[in-house]
Amino acid sequence: MNLSKASARSPSLFDFLSRVSYILNVELKALTNPISKNVDRRLFVNLLKEINNGDTIMFKSVMGDIYTAKEMIRNIVDETDIGVEYTNSMLRTVRDFLSRKAKRKE
Repeated sequence: MNLSKASARSPSLFDFLSRVSYILNVELKALTNPISKNVDRRLFVNLLKEINNGDTIMFKSVMGDIYTAKEMIRNIVDETDIGVEYTNSMLRTVRDFLSRKAKRKE
């Protein structure tokens, strides 16, 4: 398993491994900060604020919970698990979309 790649893709795994390494007093150099933690949350909040109706459904979590634009803004600002899940999902979606678009032009 590539810990660097896995920790970059999963904020919860990164946090878990960071805590375990701290408790065990072991340095894990292979960990990579998740991208969503390095991207300013204001970027995501501003994108959501562009939605005219704050009650527009913007996200469905892996657990099936539905969130509006207003709710997602609050979750991102408060750095909740669902806010992190949303920002990670958005980044992956954009990455995959741009990759598919680039491949079509070949």
